Amino acid sequence: SAYQNEEDNSFTAFNNVKIYQGDSVSMFGDTLFYEGNTRQALLKGETVTLNDGQMLLTTDAIRYDAVNGVGYYTTGGTIVNRENNMVSQIGTYDTKSKTFGFKKDIVLKNPDYTMYCDTLQYNTVSQTAYFFGPANIYAPKDSSHIYCENGWYNTKINYSQFSKNSYVETKDKKLSADSMVYTGKTGIDRAFRNILLVDTTNKIEIRGQLGQYNRNTNTGWVTRAPNARMLVEDDTLFVTADTLKTWFDTARQNRTLYAYHGTRFFKKDLQGVCDSLHYSFKDSVIDMEVNPIVWSDANQITADTIRVYMKDGQMNSIKMLKNTFI
Repeated sequence: SAYQNEEDNSFTAFNNVKIYQGDSVSMFGDTLFYEGNTRQALLKGETVTLNDGQMLLTTDAIRYDAVNGVGYYTTGGTIVNRENNMVSQIGTYDTKSKTFGFKKDIVLKNPDYTMYCDTLQYNTVSQTAYFFGPANIYAPKDSSHIYCENGWYNTKINYSQFSKNSYVETKDKKLSADSMVYTGKTGIDRAFRNILLVDTTNKIEIRGQLGQYNRNTNTGWVTRAPNARMLVEDDTLFVTADTLKTWFDTARQNRTLYAYHGTRFFKKDLQGVCDSLHYSFKDSVIDMEVNPIVWSDANQITADTIRVYMKDGQMNSIKMLKNTFI
């Protein structure tokens, strides 16, 4: 049934209300209030839906601007788009650009992750989410947690970019930077400016201005003024070079730090320079290659290759190979 008011060009419809606009947009509800002059509609009911062929919105009240093709709700709604399920308290939908705008208590669920944020835009065609303000993304597959306050996420290819206080953390590692690129399927994260990679298991921190971390192979590298700090018993070993790389041998359960070109290291009882260095966390062995020099107490040591053996955080012995000079 329907009631039409010819004076103000409006009407009210009751029960099994269906609205169609063009070939794609359809809405269903129990009660409709429509103003013909402004082409504004209010559709209410226990279950109100809006469907455009790309997604399905379900709520209890939708206001729809037929002039601009925009619908919005303020009493909570759920959106299903392919494998994505979104919930928010406030939302708008532009049927022309296929773009959602969400506010307040937003939860975006995907088989690979769950996102929580306060402000979000989502395009149903590109399946890309743009978030503004604090956002938390949890991926149960690799137990990772992503945080940022600005960025975008392509839910189709699981590719994203984060900025403003962004970081990615797993059970024992955390990578933070001014901005980051996260590729969920390849497992490769890239970081730019003010990078900090923390490995709590091996007690190491690596800083720099450009870096990459592969979650699948558990390797990472940092360049542009990088430096590493490793806690060795009650002392700290500092390492700098043009490039720092960490590698985790899953078969041997061994973390190794590599330093390439212009390498320098320092701790209270030991200092050294060389071109290339690698440090085994399992064996506590420092291997130095290409013009290595070690200073310990009043001694200066050179050789083609120098191997320093650590024990309980202190230098235990040094092995020098070829052209040794002390």
